[in-house]
Amino acid sequence: MADAANRAPAAGGRPVALARPSALVVSAVLLASAWARLAGAEAGAAAGSLAQPIAAVAEPTGVGIAGANPSGFTLRRVPNPRYQPSVMRTPTLGIGTVGALHAIDHLRLQVAQRGGVGNYSEWQLFAGEQRRDHGALEFSATGESRYGQSALRTMALQARRGDLIADLGDVPNIALGRLGSLQRLRGLSVVNTSASGILWRGMSGVPTPLPGALAPRMGLAGAMVENLKLDESSASLALLGFGRGHVSPATAAMPGDTLAGGGGAATVDVRAPLPLGSLTFAVGAQLHDLDGSMGLAAQQALGWSLGGPRFVLDFTDERASARARLLRTDGLTPAARREDRWNTQARLLHGRVETHFTGVVRDGGDPAVATHTMQVGGSGGWGRSSWYSGADLYFTRRELEGVSERRLSLYSGRISSAGHALLLRCDRTTDDRGRDATQAAAELELALARGARLSIEPRWAWDAKQAQQANADVRVTWPLRPFAARLTGFLSLAAPRSDGFRPALHEAALSVSLAPRSRDRADIEVRRRDESSQPIYETTASYDLSAQRYESLRGPRSSRDEGLITVRVVRSGDRSGVADVLVLLDGRESRFTDTSGVARFAHASPGAHLVSVEERSLPAQFQVATASRVFVTVERGRDTDPVTFEIGRPVRRTRF
Repeated sequence: MADAANRAPAAGGRPVALARPSALVVSAVLLASAWARLAGAEAGAAAGSLAQPIAAVAEPTGVGIAGANPSGFTLRRVPNPRYQPSVMRTPTLGIGTVGALHAIDHLRLQVAQRGGVGNYSEWQLFAGEQRRDHGALEFSATGESRYGQSALRTMALQARRGDLIADLGDVPNIALGRLGSLQRLRGLSVVNTSASGILWRGMSGVPTPLPGALAPRMGLAGAMVENLKLDESSASLALLGFGRGHVSPATAAMPGDTLAGGGGAATVDVRAPLPLGSLTFAVGAQLHDLDGSMGLAAQQALGWSLGGPRFVLDFTDERASARARLLRTDGLTPAARREDRWNTQARLLHGRVETHFTGVVRDGGDPAVATHTMQVGGSGGWGRSSWYSGADLYFTRRELEGVSERRLSLYSGRISSAGHALLLRCDRTTDDRGRDATQAAAELELALARGARLSIEPRWAWDAKQAQQANADVRVTWPLRPFAARLTGFLSLAAPRSDGFRPALHEAALSVSLAPRSRDRADIEVRRRDESSQPIYETTASYDLSAQRYESLRGPRSSRDEGLITVRVVRSGDRSGVADVLVLLDGRESRFTDTSGVARFAHASPGAHLVSVEERSLPAQFQVATASRVFVTVERGRDTDPVTFEIGRPVRRTRF
């Protein structure tokens, strides 16, 4: 047995006798081994800090075997998630290599050129840096050139350190709740957030001037605190002051709103939780002399929501006195005297059938958005098949035009597991002036081989039972995997009655998305549009350099953004976007979300619009976490806040 213990296999497989070492030899070998391991560990640490993101993990082996670590542990190397490599500056003339710099978080440059009258062009620049201590610094600037004249539109600098965020220049949009919103403010904004959810904000500034437009002489300043905890309830407070000079009638946000003056506003919002819902109460007061003399105005709101897996109830009632104003950078418009909103939904037959009754009544304030709108309808699936159908009935009264409108919408569609989608829709609209219009549309999405997608959208329109126009949009997307690129082509054909229904090219576009490196992305698009029988060419090029890119909801506002409604569908957990979800605007226009979960509706008319999600298009076993229908108000001269729908899987709770 002793002889067998001193034998080991040689390279040729034959046993070789090993002599019993002396104590001196054993000590020398152990000392040399320890020294070699220490030197190797130091060298490995130095090499790992520069090039090897590896962490050593010791695992117990249980029993010792021939060739194992004498300590009884096995050394295993795994990637270290906290590793951050050193980035060295490139050598410059006369200077050697200097120390490490912070990694650039993102860099984006976009240039757009539009031909035709004026040869309009615009550019955008966003650059930022993120430090290891979670501090951040971002610079943004936008500009344009029109009729040979160049102008800088916006410029902003944002810095973050810990829980403090400061914006200097053209700050992001600031929501003031029921007091209004500051869409274009040039000044200073400081925000302090905490892990408990309490947010403190201070802001001060003047309206951002637009090239070629007169900016109102106005200044605003104030402070806000949100989500103050009161036991299980929360409260928000706001205090603002404002003042402005005389406004010319051409630049007034509302006809006749031209008087100079100033004042202040304060509001308090309290939110209390209820079983399966919440109760909201708000009250505000204003003191100003914008009507020629100093006077007091008041606002109040009461909201109640109740939700569960099978139903959603949401009611809001808001009232304001005659002198109440909305604080906006483009003007101090009168607030609505009354605004009532309700949203009731029910899911039946284990979610296979859905019914809803929603509406909004808005009186006073801006006449362009004063409206009475109601919608009632439902949808459901056809048994266990992937087909679904639904119907909606709309009643709308627009106070500015004094017209009552009725619309019936019928639709049916199918979402297949292979990624194909089909939607058929027919709308008929009548009003008390004798209008009778019908529209029919279809949307077909096909998932082709190798990641390609084909979209076909034909549309037909009749007025007074006579055909008026036919349109068709065709879009194809084809990935070019060997080149890490994606090619997209778009065609829009129109055949109006005035041209004898002869099809003609209305719009065409070709775009390419490239990924030169894993961190980079380049987009190039060439578009041709026909306006007043004159072709206009647009070229847009952008480049992104980023380790992790972030979506900005803010940006330069231009005339093209007028009436833009942005909808995003995200998962309730990680807030990631969900693609190929059908989103509807007023039940008339529909869009499928892109790979980021975003859908956009451009050129929406002023007034109240209903944005909804077709739950049949959601991934399997997913449903909208709250309400699948939301009213959004489009107002002239201001950007519309984005609409976000959260989806998730139902949570089953077991009570013991």
